[in-house]
Amino acid sequence: MSAMLPLATEYCAAIQFRNGRNLGMRKPLLTSEQSIHFYTAIGRALMASFADSYVGQLRRVVGCRLLLVPGARIVIENSKAEVLLQKRSDFDVWGLPGGNAEEGENLEVTIAREVTEETGLELVEYKPFGFGCDPLIETFTFPNGDRCQYFVLSYFSRSFRGVPRVGDDESTAVRWFSVEALPPMLPNMLKSVKAYLEFSRSGEFQMI
Repeated sequence: MSAMLPLATEYCAAIQFRNGRNLGMRKPLLTSEQSIHFYTAIGRALMASFADSYVGQLRRVVGCRLLLVPGARIVIENSKAEVLLQKRSDFDVWGLPGGNAEEGENLEVTIAREVTEETGLELVEYKPFGFGCDPLIETFTFPNGDRCQYFVLSYFSRSFRGVPRVGDDESTAVRWFSVEALPPMLPNMLKSVKAYLEFSRSGEFQMI
């Protein structure tokens, strides 16, 4: 028997969770690995659009003012030592998969959910390598005027399932790139890739 919950079972459980029914348990009786899948499924069930997200709902209250936002991003590396990038639809440049935490999530769940939503990949193993909090590169004004300052735990993964594809409207393309030939990237994303390379060399946790 697979150690994973079947996707259909996960999704039904997520829908029940969303509707206020938790299968009669205070906490799901799942392994750590199954828990990632369970709460990723909850994220897929809950998240229909940006407007439904925590930040989207908050925007309706505070407008475009600066928000301090926790989140996660990830460097996914394949067997050719290439990294997976997505071309962002908001700034029309390349960046790393990732996103904002939702209510009730830890960042381990956040990054697993975001990778699946944005690229179609399923992370098997992933670990943090750095933390990004430099306001000079983590503060953005979006095309619609919204402003955010991000505080981001950076992960890396070399173990995943699936073939990358565009999974939502936040990107227009996904593609593997050699670290020696990276395309134009957002400065914070580029610095994250460079920090990952330094982490790979030194083994030291990076402040980005």
